[in-house]
Amino acid sequence: MGLFVKAMEVFNEARVVGLKLDKFTFAGALNLWGQTGDLLLGKLIHGLVIVSGLGDKAFLTNSLINMYSKCGQVNRAALLFECSNDMDEVSWNSLIAGYVRIGANEEMVKLVGKMHQLGLKLNTYALGSVLKACGTNYKDSNQHGNALHAFSVKLGLDLDDVVATALLDIDEYANEAFDLFSKMQKKGMKPSKFTFSSMLKACNAVEAFDYGKQIHAQICKWNLQSDEFIGSALTDLYFLSGSVEDGAKCFAVTPKLDIVSWTSIISGYIQNGHFGSALALFYELLSFGMKPDEFIISSMMGACSNLASQDLDSRFRDMQ
Repeated sequence: MGLFVKAMEVFNEARVVGLKLDKFTFAGALNLWGQTGDLLLGKLIHGLVIVSGLGDKAFLTNSLINMYSKCGQVNRAALLFECSNDMDEVSWNSLIAGYVRIGANEEMVKLVGKMHQLGLKLNTYALGSVLKACGTNYKDSNQHGNALHAFSVKLGLDLDDVVATALLDIDEYANEAFDLFSKMQKKGMKPSKFTFSSMLKACNAVEAFDYGKQIHAQICKWNLQSDEFIGSALTDLYFLSGSVEDGAKCFAVTPKLDIVSWTSIISGYIQNGHFGSALALFYELLSFGMKPDEFIISSMMGACSNLASQDLDSRFRDMQ
């Protein structure tokens, strides 16, 4: 956060000494406040842009749309977009990313449709974000996912790392994911940790555990097994396939354990009937000051119920 404070100080000093701020300075400031989510400062910069007579510059309009979108004010960003007389592809992509960020999927799809009709191109980040949104369960998501998949192929973007990873995240493409992954490898493209993570999820979705283990070997080859997202997906893979010991090993070598990692191993133990181990890990999670989510709590209630049943069963056997 220190760099943001320093940047603000430099910006203010420039104004105090009377330096004329150009569109590039304002654009940089807007991008900065968008990253921090500081809406108040973003509005202040917007006011200065207008006072400086630069409010009609498309370059700055794009920066303002981006800033308001990142600060959660997508309606304000949409108003700027609609009032602009010089919208370019950056404007469209920025607003689409804003809709995706707040989960306004219907508005996002409408905007993508208009953009396509006008012959404008989605950038890889926006297309990846839209495809990721289609991986969620909202009305007509599969239909839109299919259309956007075809669109990405037409544009030659289906093998782009960001877009390919988003396609892999859509459940409907779990089986196609393997072909897509194979194409990427044949082209000599190094899969990113996000691609590997999505591939493992696809393997888990269709129970292609042997293929998942082959991917694990490639992950080790690229030395990416320490990534927390990959670690969680690998933990899921082995527990789902019944390899409890290997699942525990994947969890143990993950250096940065988050709530997703803990959820993977606790639910894995429960799925395989190791209720005592799940309970021990639950207490360990609490000892680290981590807050369990509703899924873990619900799973642990089931585990405790099973432990109680096992205890009662043991007592009845002793009585015989």
